[in-house]
Amino acid sequence: MTVINDAPEPAAAEQDRWQQIEERLSALERRIREHGGAALTTIDACLARLDALRHDLATRPWPPTSPERPGGPARDGSGRR
Repeated sequence: MTVINDAPEPAAAEQDRWQQIEERLSALERRIREHGGAALTTIDACLARLDALRHDLATRPWPPTSPERPGGPARDGSGRR
């Protein structure tokens, strides 16, 4: 027994439309991969910075024992060094 499909062949315009949709989906997929990769790289860099900060906080003495203020030598009350 042979099955005969009486449905007409899709028109060329409809095929072109589906081809454009597939091309757009492929382009979107590429963009998502690119942006996703860039986002993961940024997140990795931020996590590395946080890990370095965590390590510094875990290994440095607290309170700091340095006599100088972080901005430089201590100032007297007049604002001069």
